[in-house]
Formats: sequence, structure tokens, C-alpha cells
Amino acid sequence: MRKLLGKNQRPCVLSHRDSLSVRVSAKGTITWQYRCRVGGKQVIISLGRYPGLSIQRSARLHTSFSKLDKPRQRPTPRT
Repeated sequence: MRKLLGKNQRPCVLSHRDSLSVRVSAKGTITWQYRCRVGGKQVIISLGRYPGLSIQRSARLHTSFSKLDKPRQRPTPRT
């Protein structure tokens, strides 16, 4: 990703894993994004900019958000 940082280029979105991706702007700004569905509609949440937000930290944030994203199931009663 360091090669993309700060270079003038065409904007694009690159997938990292699952619903985690990076958006590269025309000026070379790299922004981490998390994609999820809320109420049946797709939502894109910006997590932060690279290199301020590292790959490891964005992966931890992705894990935290994905736990919140899953529908909650009712606990089954024990008999």
C-alpha cells in the first residue's frame, strides 16, 4: 500500500478481506472502509486513513464491527 500512498491516480476500491476494503482517492489518500448491511441497506463505514490506521488495527476494528453486525439469537432455554 505504500506504493499507492500520495500518488495521483484513478480512484479505486481494493478489497482486503471479508467486508474490509481500502479506498484510494485520486490524490493517493488511502482510507480503510467496512461494509455492512443495516436494515437491509448497504452501509460503508470509514475506519480511518492509512498509515495512521495500520493493517493490524483495521483488522481488529473489522472484527469488532462484524461481531456487532451479526443478528442476535435468543438463547435456548436449558432443560
